[in-house]
Amino acid sequence: MAQISYGILGASQPATEFVKAIEQVEEAKVVAIAGRSLADAQKQAERLGLERAYGSYEELCEVSDVDVIYIPKYNRAHYACAKYALEHGKHILMAQPFTRHKVGAGELFQLAANKNLLLMEEQSVLFLPLMQRIKAEVAKGTIGKLRFIEIKRYLKLANNNDWLQDLAAGGGALNVGGSNPLELAAYLTDGEVSEWAGFAENNIGEADRSASLTFKVADLLVNAFVTTELTGEDKLTLVGTDGKITVPNYTEAKVATVETTSGTNQLVDQNYQSGLAYLLAHFNECLAKGLVASPLVTPAQTIKALTVIEDLYQRWYGDPLN
Repeated sequence: MAQISYGILGASQPATEFVKAIEQVEEAKVVAIAGRSLADAQKQAERLGLERAYGSYEELCEVSDVDVIYIPKYNRAHYACAKYALEHGKHILMAQPFTRHKVGAGELFQLAANKNLLLMEEQSVLFLPLMQRIKAEVAKGTIGKLRFIEIKRYLKLANNNDWLQDLAAGGGALNVGGSNPLELAAYLTDGEVSEWAGFAENNIGEADRSASLTFKVADLLVNAFVTTELTGEDKLTLVGTDGKITVPNYTEAKVATVETTSGTNQLVDQNYQSGLAYLLAHFNECLAKGLVASPLVTPAQTIKALTVIEDLYQRWYGDPLN
């Protein structure tokens, strides 16, 4: 397979993480970055050892020798940037939160399919080998019948992200971190989210800083807590009729503890790579096969998560996303 060239829209911290991850992936390379100013992009390009820098997102999307555009976290610009990149023939990997609207997400997936381009949401945790082993343990009944999942997500974000307190910009704990527990639970159970409810905590005039989300996947109950304000350790707990599996720092998932009636043991990833590196390998494989959608992070899965998030914000704030 020929080398795949990536460009990054945004000269911020996620760009650093992306470049580190792609260094672990064969036949892929970041060749360019764009910022809100040329000076910012040039500074980041020099620091990361990238070949080129651009002073606008449009310029990078128009470059002919870039195959894929990576769109990091700032949510307000996701839809417009993705649409422009697709219209200029670029495949897209989009960080969560995907878009502010499920309708916009549907439009982007349709545009990608029409142009035979791959568009995928970045859900790195699903690609971790240990998470796949945990899914297999659940499927074979190691902890009996799975009855409950608890997910705690403490988002570790830069202090200068003022947009996190602005709903119009796509801020809010549920907006930024809600799709992860929704899609992780669906992945682990091969199920679909069917019912949901939740509560949020916020200052007057600001987006939610913490959110508690309860939902069902088939007949299974899931409780998720997501926060952009508090500090703590991410944790995934799966409770079955005959035991439980606990995963500290589950977004990296290096170790899991399995407790059953017959004893306790650990699952360990001896050859850990970042989840993003595993995801990129999958993304490149999809490109090689000519796919316009990932079979693991599907458009339907992404849109379902956005449906839940959008519905809860309408309940809490009176339709703030329109």
